[in-house]
Amino acid sequence: MLNLTPYQEQLHLERQQRLQRFAGRAVVDRPIEILSASQRSTRPAAPPPPAAPTFPTPPRVLESDFSFSDWLAAQERTCLFPRKFLESARQIINERIKRLYPEPSIQRMKRIQLIVARAYDVERSELLSSRRTANIVLPRQVAMYLCKNLTGQSLPEIGRYFGGRDHTTVLHAVRKIGDLAAKDEAFALQIVGLIDEIKETTI
Repeated sequence: MLNLTPYQEQLHLERQQRLQRFAGRAVVDRPIEILSASQRSTRPAAPPPPAAPTFPTPPRVLESDFSFSDWLAAQERTCLFPRKFLESARQIINERIKRLYPEPSIQRMKRIQLIVARAYDVERSELLSSRRTANIVLPRQVAMYLCKNLTGQSLPEIGRYFGGRDHTTVLHAVRKIGDLAAKDEAFALQIVGLIDEIKETTI
């Protein structure tokens, strides 16, 4: 029996424990195979991994011509997405576009002028003219009031679109029509009817 120091005994014990763990992991029915260099060279190669699935390439869309509608149409042709998904995406995108790109303010002001002129039986050109007769002044002020409340245009911008008038003229019209609507219920209902027609009508 060898005379071992405590340190050597500890090393010997650890070595025995490692050998026991290694033996416990060994597979009895599957001996380790050691091949020579010549045997390794003649061993059949492992089969290649399965090829990744391929999808049809969507048609290229130039950035200058890009639109969400064209993109969705391209996806429908290539069938990359389920049709129900594309229909939902089209609806969501159209709603988002309407919120991000509302009707231009100039176009809406023109529509307001046309609807107000028709309601008061005058011509749109008369609203833009310098005429100050009563049958022209009231519809002109109503149109200015509606433009201020239904568009994002400033008073000077509205004045320029009404024949180059000063912003103080637009401010006076806005205040006057607001006071009339607060005092006269029938007039207020008329204004509400014009607002509804403006929101529902396109030019």
